[in-house]
Amino acid sequence: MIALAAVAALFLPGLKLYVHSQLGEETAALFPAAVTPWQIATRGAGCLPTDAVPETENGEKVYAYGGFPDWEDCVMKFTWDLMTYYGYQEYDFLGVNYATRDVVNPLEDGSLYYRALKVNNQLYRDGLFDPESSSQNFDTYNTKLSAGRYLVCMWGWIIGNYNSAEKAANKNGFTTFLIEDSAPAMQTLSKSGSNRMWAIGADCEYPERALELIDWLCTEEGMLIQNYGPKGLTWDYNAEGIPEMTDFGWQCMEDAANTQMPAEYGGGTYQDGQSWFNHETIKLEQMIPGKDYSFSYKGWPCYAEHYATPLSIAWSEEYADGATSGVELYRMKNQVSVQSPAAIAYSKADLSAEGQQKRAQFAPVMKEYSWKCVYSESDEEFDANWNTMVETCKSYGYDDVVAEKMADIENCFAYMDAND
Repeated sequence: MIALAAVAALFLPGLKLYVHSQLGEETAALFPAAVTPWQIATRGAGCLPTDAVPETENGEKVYAYGGFPDWEDCVMKFTWDLMTYYGYQEYDFLGVNYATRDVVNPLEDGSLYYRALKVNNQLYRDGLFDPESSSQNFDTYNTKLSAGRYLVCMWGWIIGNYNSAEKAANKNGFTTFLIEDSAPAMQTLSKSGSNRMWAIGADCEYPERALELIDWLCTEEGMLIQNYGPKGLTWDYNAEGIPEMTDFGWQCMEDAANTQMPAEYGGGTYQDGQSWFNHETIKLEQMIPGKDYSFSYKGWPCYAEHYATPLSIAWSEEYADGATSGVELYRMKNQVSVQSPAAIAYSKADLSAEGQQKRAQFAPVMKEYSWKCVYSESDEEFDANWNTMVETCKSYGYDDVVAEKMADIENCFAYMDAND
């Protein structure tokens, strides 16, 4: 569909994890050394050839990427989200890296948010950021992405709207790229559990049997049967003792609603017999103690083998040093910011009534002028929009709200110290 070798070296790795590739004979040309977003902002995209922004087969213009304002009430999401690849998590409009305990105040001079706005502005001025972004909604954005009009995707959960087995067979689809200096947040599990629990009711007639069931759900066998059905039918251990799906098991995973179970297993569809516990004893993604694979079948060797495509194989061999997923690649490169489990468990304090009033005044200003910064036609216009945003927001009490949130963030750090 689109040959990207000339484009990839500049902006693809520098913006996001998921990048659309159509591989030619020389695979390595499409898997270049990573750059950073900040290099885009300083040197621009002027070195791209004139056909760097092509058209689809239907004659529609293709952009590096675009956005939409639907999900915003303060900061510009398609700018703020660039910060997540450096380990920052949302704390309302602030960004917190729980691994380094660094906090991004968006309206500080030279903040990471400011720099991300500069990146998007440079892309816009070079014709690579969709100019219709501010006026379109999610549905329009999704339609364009699904049609191949964006080369960079902001989230992994949406790439399936473009990717397909047929495209992957032709080495066409979104794949993961490393950002040279990035370290996205990696959440961890608390050894002492979470704020959810299992309990046996005081009036339970057979508490011993109930506890026996809960105990079984904590075992490897219990976890696998609960999540993937009967051993020997949908999954089993291979000669090396590693679990793998059977052919029938793959059918159940991919079409649970229509796959009929054998009569000796109760009949009905696989979906009819799935566990509907809205809770879990152990995180499914957790590694099985003493093993090198997870409870989740997505961490079993058979998963990568089953879903291997010419695109994924080329990506793994030519770019990812043998990694079979984007998560594995980032972990293998040690480019992750490990987040404290206590940070996840901490309950953020609500803003005071006064703080809420002040935020309601400056939030729409931040949103409006963030977009104006991106759509600026010159550095002078960008600076004028930035300065107007900062001055107006501060006049509405922005700094007071930041101070209130910073106090709560410090409380969160103290909670982490006491509970990690």
